[in-house]
Amino acid sequence: MSAPNVSNIYRSPGRLVKNPTDLSAAYPHGGTEIGIARDMLFRPNIKTRQIVAEEFKTPVEVLFTGSSPIMAGVMRTWDNDIMTTLFPETQTSSRGDVGVLGSVSTRGGKKMSSRAITLLFSPMAVDLHKHILIYNAIPVVEEAFEMKLSLAEELGIPFFFQAAPDAAGRMYAIDLRANLTL
Repeated sequence: MSAPNVSNIYRSPGRLVKNPTDLSAAYPHGGTEIGIARDMLFRPNIKTRQIVAEEFKTPVEVLFTGSSPIMAGVMRTWDNDIMTTLFPETQTSSRGDVGVLGSVSTRGGKKMSSRAITLLFSPMAVDLHKHILIYNAIPVVEEAFEMKLSLAEELGIPFFFQAAPDAAGRMYAIDLRANLTL
């Protein structure tokens, strides 16, 4: 391990890409850029369990019991590609604009996995910072979603993507783009 160096501390602004096809290509890596997002975060949600020794009454082991990774953020723009991905039912105008449709025809129990995408967080420093690749990202609109209709605040659409295993059992990878495989 190298000696600590404050010049190695970095911030990692970036953008989201839907269904990238070629990580060696320039941004958006053969996929579709999805809107402008803020407050993005990746949470692996690693779960563990302590094993307590009866004779010591203290933990003697910790077991990894799984994970439930998510990528979350707030969309700052009304982007057709992200809206058709996030919402269970949308409609498209003759001009190609997407609107959200809430109706009784969208019954509870609809599987959102049918809208799953490959999701890539691509940092602005594309060759220097780590990318986050979610192989099977199931879109979820946050249940407490509210549209701020005001001049004082941005329209913000909170979202998250729940990572689920793909056909090869992969959920996510965090690495330089040169080391990632689709």
